[in-house]
Amino acid sequence: MPFLEKILSERLQSRDSQGGFSEDFKRALHAVYAAQANNEETKRFLACTTKVGWQADRSLWQGKPFEIHVEAGEKEEGKSVLTVDDSEIGVVPIYGGISWTDHPITQIWYPSDAYHDRKGVLTGAYNFSTDACHSGHLSVEGRLEEARNGAARFSQTFADGLENGVAIAWQNMAHIKGAGLSGTMSETASTTAFATTTRSFKVPGSMVLRANAYIS
Repeated sequence: MPFLEKILSERLQSRDSQGGFSEDFKRALHAVYAAQANNEETKRFLACTTKVGWQADRSLWQGKPFEIHVEAGEKEEGKSVLTVDDSEIGVVPIYGGISWTDHPITQIWYPSDAYHDRKGVLTGAYNFSTDACHSGHLSVEGRLEEARNGAARFSQTFADGLENGVAIAWQNMAHIKGAGLSGTMSETASTTAFATTTRSFKVPGSMVLRANAYIS
């Protein structure tokens, strides 16, 4: 939505123009533009959000696999039993779901499919607001280090086993600049203004568009 300022013609969006969009829609557009230009990142129209992804052995969260052990018996040649490391006793395996933390990474998402694969991909950080703004100012390496430190809150073994990390700050991405509508928008871009811009509207002499949909 904020990028319409540089895409739409002045005839359509200018508050001084007699034609173009309705006055309510123009007012809402300019409220969005003003919010996105706010110097305080947490008060912009589009929300700061960062994510980290890791690949790792699933045993880090699903637990080590059972092993077959053959025990010799007195009346038989032997019998097969399933055994696990003593370290796994009492540990509840994780198959999908989320772990929450007060660390800046906020949460870790575990994969909820392909349980029998050796490797898995998990979300190692998914944060918002001031935590995301802070992460966005870090380098990719800095975000990965922060995410690994957050994972260590759960287990150092878990943190050390995370591999092939990737990190993204949506507010830094060209032509995106955020993950979605901010929950802390300034009053100049209230939800009322946003609701106005997401109604269907008609460009004079053209087709009906919906402002929150893809225009192609």
